[in-house]
Amino acid sequence: RVSPSNRHPLKAISGFLSSTITDVEYGTIYKKSISNLVDKFVRENFNRSVKLSTPKGRPLTIEVEPPISSKSGISNSLGKGKLDIPLGMRFKTKRLVASSPGFRKQIFEFEGDPFSFYLNQNHVIEETMQQLVPVQGTLHVSVLDSLTKEKVSGKPPIIKVRKMLFSMFPNPFLTMIADTSAKASFKINKLDDYYYVTIKKQDYDTALPRRVRVYDDEDKPNENANSVEFRLLSIDPNMARLKSAVVPGWGHFSMKKPIPGIAFFTGVILTGLWGGYQYEKYSEEVSHYNGIKDVYLHSGEDQWLDYERQLDQSKAKLTDHRNQVYGALLTGASLWGFNIVSVTWDF
Repeated sequence: RVSPSNRHPLKAISGFLSSTITDVEYGTIYKKSISNLVDKFVRENFNRSVKLSTPKGRPLTIEVEPPISSKSGISNSLGKGKLDIPLGMRFKTKRLVASSPGFRKQIFEFEGDPFSFYLNQNHVIEETMQQLVPVQGTLHVSVLDSLTKEKVSGKPPIIKVRKMLFSMFPNPFLTMIADTSAKASFKINKLDDYYYVTIKKQDYDTALPRRVRVYDDEDKPNENANSVEFRLLSIDPNMARLKSAVVPGWGHFSMKKPIPGIAFFTGVILTGLWGGYQYEKYSEEVSHYNGIKDVYLHSGEDQWLDYERQLDQSKAKLTDHRNQVYGALLTGASLWGFNIVSVTWDF
């Protein structure tokens, strides 16, 4: 039988709950119910999400900036085609960054919504990603004179860019070369590795090689990192001439002209060896001539004609060997002098 005070259903339920649940438990349930109702109201009216259509078959990573929680990365490793991504409070500006290894990032920015009593519930924004574009960076290398701060003068430098093995050793089999200007640009498709840049320029000191990392051309924060500048100090030509006066070709090597340096050094050495060889033959022929002459002086008159003929032949050989020695000395001296004068010439 229901008492008169409990005839109303809500009062009956309340009375039943209060009689079966303690005050502490009742307060906890009440607060949790209110909290759930508030969360639902906020989620339906003040939150928003993105339905993102993605390219199929590519591994993707989606990040929300600033993150809505400590775990903001949303993986789509299978490239399923569509993702539902929560953005949190709709009054804040959010960015969505979609990335895939080896391809350029795609960024979507969503402005915060102004508050209104007519906000639609469960606000969903639909976005579609473009086709993925492979990353590509452009490495810009310039060579300047350290004194004038202008482009180096004379013959253009040789700029070499090599990919590094294990980020430590330059790969000699993968080399890009530019030798037509003091400025060069190299298109780089693999951006995960380091690259080794070397400069070789006639009439200038050797620049220290540099290890650089190339970033994607669309990566604006690292845009300046793709530009490398070398400043070279010109070599004193008088010091190079002095070196060539000491050792043929040394001055050319110091001026970064190895081919003329090798040519002059080899030419002087070969002419010196040839002159030494001819002088040795001349000395032998002198001994041979003196031997014939001694025999001739102690021979009979009937043998004079034969010995005179041998002496004439020996004299001709002596003259030839002597001329060869003089020729080697003159050629070597000319090469040595020309090697000193031509240190600053462009070859």
